[in-house]
Amino acid sequence: MVKKKSKYRIDIGTTKCIYLKALPNVLQGVTSDIGWVLDNDGVPPAGRTIVAENRSDAIDKGMVPFRVTYNKNKRNQTATLLVAPDKADTVADELIGKSYGGGKISKVRAPRRSTFTV
Repeated sequence: MVKKKSKYRIDIGTTKCIYLKALPNVLQGVTSDIGWVLDNDGVPPAGRTIVAENRSDAIDKGMVPFRVTYNKNKRNQTATLLVAPDKADTVADELIGKSYGGGKISKVRAPRRSTFTV
């Protein structure tokens, strides 16, 4: 099991990007569906500027939180994923059945409380 977090880049529009850290073994089944790209060097592509590097700033800059329910070890668990704005309209349908955190996602919805984790 990987204990070290990796940097992921999320592109916002055509000139901005956000960098967040997460465990790669937890997210590996859903990264492309939520708009995250593994980018360990932390240098944005040419023509893009970094506008956020933490969760609260990422939400302020346009990331959309979604609450996922997944089944792990015969128990339902939940997590909040931050999704790129261009993927927000299709993520609810695409994530069902994908693997996350060692389990399969069974439900995707908007969060009811303001608790955010990645």
